[in-house]
Amino acid sequence: MYFGRFGLMFALRMLDLVRFAYPLEAQTFGPTRQAQFAWLLLCASIVLLLLSPVLSIHYLSVPLSWTMVYIWSRKNRHIRVSFFGLVVMNAPYMPYFELLFTLLQKSQEVKDIVLGLSLGHLYYFFDELWPREYPAHGHHWLGPPQSWVDMFGPQPNS
Repeated sequence: MYFGRFGLMFALRMLDLVRFAYPLEAQTFGPTRQAQFAWLLLCASIVLLLLSPVLSIHYLSVPLSWTMVYIWSRKNRHIRVSFFGLVVMNAPYMPYFELLFTLLQKSQEVKDIVLGLSLGHLYYFFDELWPREYPAHGHHWLGPPQSWVDMFGPQPNS
């Protein structure tokens, strides 16, 4: 993933990948849901590719990483996170706090961050909230097709 030139924002994006993308893959989705995590990345990448000409987005890594950060924060809402050791908050507030921090820096990434948060929210809504409120008779709308799951081989028992 390309995050631009080296600087503070580059360092923050690398820290976000280590702190949030890996735990999202390893713990939240876990070994029994590897296909679903890869499907999330594929679908998010396709949506970003389709929106990039319309929104003039040149590097898709920033919104994709923010999509993962948002999903991690919503699925781990009980975890307390620290922002540079100064501010401690619950995980769901962390993406918005970092967005505020980016706004205060007058960074050019604000549009990319908002797009990533929006995409993450759409995924979270249709993956977690919608099925809980409106059961689809056992059908999971955002789940990967069986052929995609088969590509990942046999899944360990959960």
